Amino acid sequence: MERRLFWCKRARTAAALFIHIQAADFSTRALLRHLWRGSFSSAASAHPAIIGNTLQLERRAAWDSLGRLFRPSRQARILIPPLASKAHGRRDAAAHFWLLAHQVSQRSEAERLANIQAGFAHGWIRAVRDALALGPRQMEALFNASISTLERRQRQKQPLDPVASERLDRLAMIASHILRVLETPERAGRWLVTPNAALGGCIPLQLCETGLGTARMHRALEHAQSGDKGEPSVF
Repeated sequence: MERRLFWCKRARTAAALFIHIQAADFSTRALLRHLWRGSFSSAASAHPAIIGNTLQLERRAAWDSLGRLFRPSRQARILIPPLASKAHGRRDAAAHFWLLAHQVSQRSEAERLANIQAGFAHGWIRAVRDALALGPRQMEALFNASISTLERRQRQKQPLDPVASERLDRLAMIASHILRVLETPERAGRWLVTPNAALGGCIPLQLCETGLGTARMHRALEHAQSGDKGEPSVF
């Protein structure tokens, strides 16, 4: 009688688990409760070997069923996970850009010059692209290199050349300046890629290609911060 009761309980548990799996509407936590709960502990003392083997078979069957239901097909494994991981990676790269820019702004001129001569790290390529949502042409103009060259530097983890590194140094300094003024990376990022009437209709990012353009932006920001009404607002 006790053995029959045990198998009835096992059948009910297995049926409930099967319904959960077929419906595909359970959480991982709920499934684990099904797999590991000790509601049959009263029968454990009488039939420990049977219960152990039954649990092992049930767990294996459950995970096999889960695999059939939730394991993506070969095509899904290629297409779906990278989309989520790419979005997360873009956010991380964007945050990394603002951190890098802040670090550059805290260095002395001698340290900045040494970094420019040594070449900025290849990680700047992705950080700038994702933070400012730059297209291929914008990237080529800023880095003074073709997309294929930039991709090769990333693959081979090569530092950037002095020309690109100096432009990134200017971009980092102006990005840190505008971030202090506008306070959020989102607003600062939009400002960097939007044509500005106070700058002659130029895009601030493009002005970072020259030292004179960068100095002009710093002056405009300082005038705006001081409340100078004689100068057009850069915001």
